[in-house]
Amino acid sequence: MNIFTQSTASTAMLYKLLAGLMIVMVLTLTGCGGSGTDSGSNDLLVCGAPLVPDATGMMCVAKPAIDCDPPTVPNEDNSACVVGADPTLDDPVYFPAADQAVLYYNRAGVGASNDPGDSAYDGWKLHTWNNDACDAYADGDTDWANGRAITGIDPNYGAYWVLDLKPGIAGAPGACHNFIIHQGTDDAGKELGGGDFAAPLDQEDETFTRMNFTLSGVPQVFEFPLLSLGPQPVKIEGAGAHWLDTQVVLWDTPDGVETVKLHYSAAAELATSVETGLNGTAIELSPATLTEEQVAIAPHLASLPAFEGDWTSDEAKAVLKTQVVVGGYASDGTLLAATRLQHANVLDQLYTRGENDADEVMLGGVYSEQGIRASVWAPTATEVNLLVFNDNKTLANRYTMTLDDASGVWSFSGDDSLDRKLYRYEVTVFHPSLEEMATLEVTDPYSLSLSTNGRFSRFVNLSDESLKPDGWDTQWIP
Repeated sequence: MNIFTQSTASTAMLYKLLAGLMIVMVLTLTGCGGSGTDSGSNDLLVCGAPLVPDATGMMCVAKPAIDCDPPTVPNEDNSACVVGADPTLDDPVYFPAADQAVLYYNRAGVGASNDPGDSAYDGWKLHTWNNDACDAYADGDTDWANGRAITGIDPNYGAYWVLDLKPGIAGAPGACHNFIIHQGTDDAGKELGGGDFAAPLDQEDETFTRMNFTLSGVPQVFEFPLLSLGPQPVKIEGAGAHWLDTQVVLWDTPDGVETVKLHYSAAAELATSVETGLNGTAIELSPATLTEEQVAIAPHLASLPAFEGDWTSDEAKAVLKTQVVVGGYASDGTLLAATRLQHANVLDQLYTRGENDADEVMLGGVYSEQGIRASVWAPTATEVNLLVFNDNKTLANRYTMTLDDASGVWSFSGDDSLDRKLYRYEVTVFHPSLEEMATLEVTDPYSLSLSTNGRFSRFVNLSDESLKPDGWDTQWIP
């Protein structure tokens, strides 16, 4: 067989294969169809909204409910999430009468069983009052120390209070009732984040009108029944951990914590999420036992669990200039708790234990033959500038200050022209209340003179003869 014959045979075989593939594709496509479509037809299944084709393409079925985070639910045509009643939930056990309201308070998220007589609700009271904005209660205000006792406990929605209203209040536009859920008389016993709340009484939903629902720890009033808000990120709460010395952290970790990590962010971007826990640079800490020297640093904290990291003094100093949080993790890596650290002890250990560090430095405005030196201890600052002002409080000059790493002291050396000048420090530092890196103007805590109302520091030399009262140097002190 010559080359031409071989080529012709190969081409014929290729055509046969292509033809076979075309037949298979046609058979496959004609097998697709839907309700009302004969098998083998090329007709496509068309469904009227809100129905959609099922997975096989053969039938029209209801569209699966879209996922909505509580307290929202799918709307009527299942196209968006809206605030409303979840039809899959059980009804509450109590609905208010004509001149009543009911408030539910659910502690299931913090361990309540919601069984009858559940001790998780022992001692919780409802403080109520009328005012111009919300004048609803038929029986007026309650005494803070003796609030309303719980009426009952719903197996799903927790404890509830039935509240009698003034006639005509129910459903009136803008009607509401004031309340605080609390235990004891201290502010620390306030629930829902500690605020005062006003619950609406003019809901348009006929089923749940004058009914409001609350969840332990959630500062919000909900107008429809709900069991929870679903999985929530762990909150970074308070400053419950103590950085003791260069490498040791003390923290009374919550139950279930198996691993502790120190997280930090120079950009102050630490945040928690359900998916990833706590972000930032993370360093795992190891359980530690305090030495006698470490116990002596803070004896009142010595009973707290201790955890140790592996880093140098310089690395610790660098981290202390950032946002720092410790996280507690379960054995499976789930974040269970997070809290900020108190820095006082570690700052003392890092900056005052040497022979020539912070507690040996003269701070404030220091006069010498070389001129005037301004010094301030700000070891957690990332930048400090000296701002000098004219007598009319307008800015005259900004001077960059230099950090001494050993002492944590920022300083600037100027000439005698600084004498009697007003000044402030411009400090860039992580601000724990704002939870961000902030640039602040502050007076000098070591200054010897201030302007009116203490808004500006002033450079003064107390040895200056012009500042001494008559007879100052010869005054006899008995």
